[in-house]
Amino acid sequence: MLKKVSAFSSDFFSLRPVGRDCKISSRPSESCWKMSSERKYKNSPIGEAVCELRIIPGSPWDLAVPGLVYERLKKTFPKRRQVKTVGATLTGGAVTTVEVERLQFMQEDEKALVVIGKDVLAVSRLNPYPGWETYRPMILDAFTAYKEITNPTSFQRLGLRYVNQVNFKEDRIQLEDFFEFYPFVGKLLPQDHGTFIVGIELPFTGGRDNLRLQLATNPAAPGSKLSLTLDLDYFLMDPTNVGLSDLEKWLEQAHSALAETFEGCLKDSLRKRFQEMD
Repeated sequence: MLKKVSAFSSDFFSLRPVGRDCKISSRPSESCWKMSSERKYKNSPIGEAVCELRIIPGSPWDLAVPGLVYERLKKTFPKRRQVKTVGATLTGGAVTTVEVERLQFMQEDEKALVVIGKDVLAVSRLNPYPGWETYRPMILDAFTAYKEITNPTSFQRLGLRYVNQVNFKEDRIQLEDFFEFYPFVGKLLPQDHGTFIVGIELPFTGGRDNLRLQLATNPAAPGSKLSLTLDLDYFLMDPTNVGLSDLEKWLEQAHSALAETFEGCLKDSLRKRFQEMD
């Protein structure tokens, strides 16, 4: 039973999920993941989908690159703005923070955007999520434009992430009534608890890729009394086996694994709340 959550401390994110070297007692074969189709919901919980490509360049970074990429994408993403973010680097065992400038290209409603920076390209889609058949071409078109300008040599990292927000109007819920993935609380422990985070990492494609799965409490969304985040992050662990021409295939594998894992986390009672579409 989960208490009403009024605040959430980021300290909970210090809990470490199961590592990639942990043994899994039973898993469906990878062919099962690839065969399943994506379900669609009227009340989709997807808050944001993000695909990030970290790229090994073929030439030194040129400040003109973002503008040249924008010229190729401006019909789809006409609005643009410059943003500053804080990044972290590890030097001599010490972590230092640096300010990083990036350029954002956005659609008119700012629900879809491309972010470009030094050796990094990200494509994000906010709620309402239009479906993989719409989001996937955005990623491929953005990378094609980036590749034509920069002539990259290979990928350093690939990631496809879906952040879902599940809201409840109830003050208290039993997690096991709605989820197949939730924190286990032993019988000798108090069964009534508040904020939590639980996470594991699942290996795919022979350890080439990992999927980080997390369920955590969040501050309640407007109109809700409880809010949980179901976060699925599929990323490339071994970039030596995925070339530039393999991106489309990798995206399909990643999306298939994410869709199946998402469905594997849900009970039918939660699917009814999402209102599955035919």
